[in-house]
Amino acid sequence: MSDLGTRIFRLLKTAGQEVSDRLEEKMKEGPGKLEEELREQEKAYGFSEESPWEETSGSQWPKELVDDLAVFGLIPPSSLEEVKSRRNKEVKKYHPDRFHGEPEKLETAKQILQIYNDAYERLERRFK
Repeated sequence: MSDLGTRIFRLLKTAGQEVSDRLEEKMKEGPGKLEEELREQEKAYGFSEESPWEETSGSQWPKELVDDLAVFGLIPPSSLEEVKSRRNKEVKKYHPDRFHGEPEKLETAKQILQIYNDAYERLERRFK
């Protein structure tokens, strides 16, 4: 099974703000409640418990590459241009400027962008 962050972001990309708000509420209740809600939402949106990128992790592609591409909903082989395009779309959705006056959402947006930025930087180094 993929890590919690990857599962959450895959779900958020698909489901959007409503599910984001529900997961945020469950996070406050504790990790058990978050895991329970995450499983329920994944089932509702048809995700299996296995990552859709598992099949490539045992192949020629390093796991780190597969995991970083998965953050952007991509699989190998993907280009840096594809990654940039996906990253730019996500930055527009989660840019902290969109959440002034909503401190909890602002903090969540910052965390999401940090994950995207970290993955992008690793991919950028790998592609160069």
